[in-house]
Amino acid sequence: MREKGEEEIDSVVAELLTVVRRGERSDLKSENSMKKLNVMAMENREGMLSENA
Repeated sequence: MREKGEEEIDSVVAELLTVVRRGERSDLKSENSMKKLNVMAMENREGMLSENA
């Protein structure tokens, strides 16, 4: 079973790919999406580390 964090990350990645494919690479939009993705990835990693501790 997939973790909730993985599904959220997949969703953001899919959204980023859609934006890039359309060529709508507004710097602000891309930067905000990347920040969101990085934050979610960090939270997911921290969650995995605390589960394994």
